[in-house]
Amino acid sequence: MVAFSAFGEPLLLRDAIQRLFEDSYVRPASADGETTGQGVRTGTLAVDLDGTPDQFILRTMLPGVRPEDVEITCHESTVTIRATVPPVEHGRDATPLVRELGVGAFARTIRLPDPIDAERVETSFADGILTLTLPKAEWSKPKKIAITGGQKQLAGQNGR
Repeated sequence: MVAFSAFGEPLLLRDAIQRLFEDSYVRPASADGETTGQGVRTGTLAVDLDGTPDQFILRTMLPGVRPEDVEITCHESTVTIRATVPPVEHGRDATPLVRELGVGAFARTIRLPDPIDAERVETSFADGILTLTLPKAEWSKPKKIAITGGQKQLAGQNGR
């Protein structure tokens, strides 16, 4: 049995697996996998999330994005990052041969295991990497409770 590409060419199993891997991991598309009419790819942002007892550290790569084109919203235990990657002008004589760099709107919503204090969130943006430091809300951190007060005697017992 021989598989064929969309252009009627024979497609080797090795090539099909490579394309599947690249589409899924190297260039992830949005959940619905749609492309707009202008050939603009929509997608989600890949993130790294680390946690400590006091905070979460979230990192995402935003190459070609200016800080003013990024919108970050935090609510309880949810963080949403939205960014727009502008299309690059290639000139009148340039013919597109390969287009793998994502342009257009990208967004990602991350639900954290604990609520955060949105008033104390810190951001940094260097070399195309956005880093968010998300402090956990004080009221959500586990508290050690000491037992206070004296022992009560049960009825019928004396203080021996």
